Amino acid sequence: RGVFLPDSARVLEQAGSWEFGKVALVLAAWCVGGLVLCLLTFRWKTRRDG
Repeated sequence: RGVFLPDSARVLEQAGSWEFGKVALVLAAWCVGGLVLCLLTFRWKTRRDG
């Protein structure tokens, strides 16, 4: 939201700032979690499987 809203809207956030660092950490955690889930559930096929 910090990209699309003006700086005056920052005070409306619960923390009073955009907290881009926390946003980056949460997005990275989702990416890592999705990768782990994909690696655990995706069935790799070999050439012998067709």
